[in-house]
Amino acid sequence: MSNFKSHVLIRCVFIYSILKMKIKILLLYIGLVLSIISKAGSVRPGIFSSVEDFQKNKISIIADTTQHKTIRIDDFFFRPYVWINTFSGKQKIFKKDVFAVRMPDKKVYRIVENENYLLLDSSNICIYSKEKEICIPKRTVHSTRYENKKVNEYFFSTSISDSIQELKITNVRLALLKDKQFDNKLTTHFQTNKSLLTKRENGQFEINVFLNSIKN
Repeated sequence: MSNFKSHVLIRCVFIYSILKMKIKILLLYIGLVLSIISKAGSVRPGIFSSVEDFQKNKISIIADTTQHKTIRIDDFFFRPYVWINTFSGKQKIFKKDVFAVRMPDKKVYRIVENENYLLLDSSNICIYSKEKEICIPKRTVHSTRYENKKVNEYFFSTSISDSIQELKITNVRLALLKDKQFDNKLTTHFQTNKSLLTKRENGQFEINVFLNSIKN
C-alpha cells in the first residue's frame, strides 16, 4: 500500500512540475506578446476621429493588419469614404468623420474637406503633399496630343489643428508674421516658393530647420 502511495505521490509531483513549466512558458509567451503590442501600439495603423485623439496618439478605430488591404482612402468625389478592416469586420467611414489616417506603412494622411493630405514633416509647422493629375501637351510634327501626369502639390499649416494652405512664401510670411526682423530673416533665407521645398538628408524640411533655429 505504501508503494502505491509513493507511486501516486511521485506521479503527482511529476504532473505538478510539468504544469508549472507550462504555466511559466505561457506567462513568458503572454509577456512577449504584450511587449510587442506595447512597442507597436504607438505606430499601429488606424483612424483618428478627432484632432484631440491625434494629439494623444489615440487610435479611434484600430486596423487589423492581418487582413488584405487594411485601409483604403477613396479619392473619388462621389465616394468620400475610408475603408478599414478591423478585428470585428470591414467598416466604411465617412471622410467627414475622420481627422487623420495612419496607414500600415506609417504614413499619415490628414483629411480636410474630403481631400487627403500626406503629412511629410511636423517638426515645427506641418508640411503636406497632395497628388494631382494634370494634362501635359506633347507636340509632334503634325499635331499635339495630351498626356495625364501625376504631380505633387505642397501645403502647410502652422499646427496640426490649423487650416491648410498652399506652401508659398506669401502665405508662410502672413501665417508666421512676428516682427520685421523675423520677416527679413525669413525672406533672406527663402527667396522663392521652390526654396521652401528644400529638405535635409533626414527628410526634415529646411523651413522647419530654420524655424527651430529661430525659436531656440
